[in-house]
Amino acid sequence: MVVEIKRGKELGAGELLVINNGRRLEFGSKDLIEPSASNVNWEAIFFLLRGENEIVVAFGKLHQMKVVFQGLEYPVYCISTLVSLDKGKGYGRSVLKEMENYLRTQEKTALGFCETELLSFYQKCGVEFLTKEDNQFFYVTKNGKQINDPNIVPGEVIFIWGKDGLMEKIMASKDKRVGVID
Repeated sequence: MVVEIKRGKELGAGELLVINNGRRLEFGSKDLIEPSASNVNWEAIFFLLRGENEIVVAFGKLHQMKVVFQGLEYPVYCISTLVSLDKGKGYGRSVLKEMENYLRTQEKTALGFCETELLSFYQKCGVEFLTKEDNQFFYVTKNGKQINDPNIVPGEVIFIWGKDGLMEKIMASKDKRVGVID
């Protein structure tokens, strides 16, 4: 099995149907991924693992976002929508490894916002994380308003070190407040 990498704008209707159904089943998500030039999914990078008959059996997504730490903005990748449609076969791990391989060629740190019940998967895969106690992420609205609601960025924050040094700075600081910019 090989992981295929596509931009959102390159996804076909069948692939989007599988992704949206998988997100609904896995996370209860009602929001559809509908790539368009006006949203983040257009340029997002999708990783599709195909099984027999070219059927997608697992997928994941990286999209770009910005965060602010100690007054400086950093472009980062967001790890999201990692779903295996057939559990226990290593499909999710294969997609995650391909995402990590891709990220090694990039400069940016990658962050993912993980519900606690999903953390064991990432731990088994060797992905590092900030605990709930160290998760000091907050949300910054388009008009610059800071929202410190723990329900917006719940659970743990997984990360993959980038060449930008962002995680080194966060880990070395007592103040781990990081703003996710809308």
